[in-house]
Amino acid sequence: MDELSADKLYHRVNLSDLDFKTTKDIEPLVGTIGQDRAIHAIDFGLRVKTKGFNLYIAGPTGTGKHSTIEAFVKKAAMEKKAPSDWCYAYNFNEPDKPLAIELPAGAGSMLAHDMEELIDDCLVEIPRAFESEEYEKRKKQIINEFKSKRDLILNDLRQKAAKFGFSVEITAAGIFTFPIIDGKALRQDKFNDLAERQKREIKEKKDKLQDKISRLLSEIRNIEKAARDNIGELEQEISLFAIGHLLGLLIEKYKNIPKVTSYLTGVERDIVDHIEVFKDHEKKNTDIIPGLETGAKTRDLDRYKINLFINNDDTDSAPVVFETNPTYYNIFGRLEYKARLGAMSTDFTMIKSGAIHRANGGYLVLNAIDLLKALFSWEALKR
Repeated sequence: MDELSADKLYHRVNLSDLDFKTTKDIEPLVGTIGQDRAIHAIDFGLRVKTKGFNLYIAGPTGTGKHSTIEAFVKKAAMEKKAPSDWCYAYNFNEPDKPLAIELPAGAGSMLAHDMEELIDDCLVEIPRAFESEEYEKRKKQIINEFKSKRDLILNDLRQKAAKFGFSVEITAAGIFTFPIIDGKALRQDKFNDLAERQKREIKEKKDKLQDKISRLLSEIRNIEKAARDNIGELEQEISLFAIGHLLGLLIEKYKNIPKVTSYLTGVERDIVDHIEVFKDHEKKNTDIIPGLETGAKTRDLDRYKINLFINNDDTDSAPVVFETNPTYYNIFGRLEYKARLGAMSTDFTMIKSGAIHRANGGYLVLNAIDLLKALFSWEALKR
């Protein structure tokens, strides 16, 4: 056994041999000292592109597992481009199945903003279009034509009724006929006082007259339907004129994303089909239950919102998500509800993303112990 002197018990460092002034000048160490095999395994695992492969890291507390994997994952993420944005939108063909729309990173928030501006513009342009002199003039012309044709039919009805010895009374409840006796219309109470023979004669004439009335009423219904159709076509024309250029600009802007242009085409068609929501938006609420109609109109407009489910607008690389509380809802998202008039309801705007959605195209890091403790999370994640 040799006795060691004090100068042999430590290594003396000559500071003049170091090429830095302070430790702040040194790049942080990536990795863990003395864990070369682990570092190689992490690097290899992160480069595996095949689906179904994951990394599991274990080791004693304080060995730098978290900082090591964080450094490697962030470095790997920098080598990838930012993944797509994802949005949910109203499905006009199947309202119970929202549309999932994939867009380039950053385009999701742009679409959401554009749709908000579109609806705001429609709420201005549509009422303005329907207050124009041109619309009122053409609508009045259609109504006047209908009234003229209807009045001709009703005059014809009165003449035919007079030939049969009846007068005609037209009210909101319908058309009523009364026999004329001694130049006066006979009401029901007086009719009962007539002789049976006279009653039969009046009834026979009334039955014949009723057939003619039915045919004339059918004509009135036909011209009334034609007038409604003409007004509907006019409103559609005015609506398309008011919003066509607004939708056209958006369709041109997103022409390289077919699913968005298809959605915008559906928006245009739906706005025209529900034009009353926009025409009467500023009218005061006169309902018995305050706020009920206002709430209904707001919900009608909510269908044109965009639910920005995943937003990668603020990143240039793949996402790295550390979920410290891996509950089922935190990982897989949730569908929220709201109470209204004692009932719970939901829609596509209340679909919320989870960590697994936000990490799509990148990396999700979980603490294994926390994951196994979270009810349902581990079983769901394995699927």
